[in-house]
Amino acid sequence: MLPRGINALSGYTLPSKLGRHEYIHQSRINAVEQPIVTSDKTMVLVSYDPGTRSLFRLQKSRQSTSDDDGNLIISHRGLPGQQNTDTKNGRSLSIFLRFLQSWSVFHHIITIYPVFLVIPIVSCAIRWPLPTITPLAISVLCSYIIPKRRRIKSLRSHLIWKLLVSYFPIRLYRSTELPTNKKYIFSCHPHGILSYGVFATFATETLGFGELFPGIETTLLTLDSNFRIPVFRDYLLALGFGSVARESIEKILTKGGKDDKGEGHAVAIVVGGAKESLEAKPGTFRAVIKNRKGFIKLAIRTGADIVPVLAFGENDLYDVADLHTKPMLSKAHLLFKKLFGFTIPFFYTKGPYRFDFGIMPHRRPVSVVIGRPIATLKEQDNFNTDDIDEVHERYLKELEYMWNEWKDVFAPSRIEELTFL
Repeated sequence: MLPRGINALSGYTLPSKLGRHEYIHQSRINAVEQPIVTSDKTMVLVSYDPGTRSLFRLQKSRQSTSDDDGNLIISHRGLPGQQNTDTKNGRSLSIFLRFLQSWSVFHHIITIYPVFLVIPIVSCAIRWPLPTITPLAISVLCSYIIPKRRRIKSLRSHLIWKLLVSYFPIRLYRSTELPTNKKYIFSCHPHGILSYGVFATFATETLGFGELFPGIETTLLTLDSNFRIPVFRDYLLALGFGSVARESIEKILTKGGKDDKGEGHAVAIVVGGAKESLEAKPGTFRAVIKNRKGFIKLAIRTGADIVPVLAFGENDLYDVADLHTKPMLSKAHLLFKKLFGFTIPFFYTKGPYRFDFGIMPHRRPVSVVIGRPIATLKEQDNFNTDDIDEVHERYLKELEYMWNEWKDVFAPSRIEELTFL
């Protein structure tokens, strides 16, 4: 039994009135889902409520309504008429529950960055070499014996991820159903600092991806170098991660599945990578995509459809230092890139116990919207630059379409519009 308030929906409300003639409404979906009929005046998303284990619709209508309807309070459970009684921080949670949520986020931070694991391992190896190196050597040997892809469902659906999701909270929305007789590349934006929305969507079972897209097995991709670190490698594999190397992607999308050719398989890529994380400033949505076309080549080569994913609010979770006004930080930033070959932004936010500085993200909602699939050429090796550019152009238009339709719902406090870099 979960503590009261642990549901990811707690304290999360959406405005019922968006603009002069725009309103949103949420309603539950019956056991037998009726076809969703949309028009140029109505937009519909489908989401999953883990508390009641049911689907519901989020509908935005561009039409005039009465003042009573305009003042309707819509809760994130999709139940009209429930007034928000939360505290000024947006949720009436117990101190203990808030502590558990913070602990789950802190656990994720120190485990998802390998540097936090390497430092204590090296420290122990210096002081106690044999007791430290022996289990690591066993782990490395086992990694060559045990099959590489071995996700553990119990870990992916662990309570700790429910706590992490409810911390912000994070919500997943589906624009349309995806047939299981195809394969997909989910291209995600923005990277943010730690990609909480993408991680919760594709590396855990908490947000209901399996309920929204039944029959599709998705592998979240990360740097191949992460799989060379003992223990951390096994942790990533247990969560269902895969290597972003081309050979790995092609194997996932062309092997196995219902037809033994990748049918029903998908990969999720944060296309902008570390460069996009440098643009993760609150109130902005900058997608590093203008010259990123490698995922399109892979989609054409493997015959996969491209599905754009926008994580609204991801960039609002951390404050980012302005290196132009801090020369010492700028030099340290360049040194880090020179030593490790990649870079991360200097970010900061609140710390534990209400300190003003730390690494804990702000408690701000993140809404992950999965868009409509973009069909590519049938699986082939013979394609030219024009084919790639044509798909890339359609992809950019779909990103703009998703942003324009839902920015007033999920990014009402933005300070600038979607920007392609």
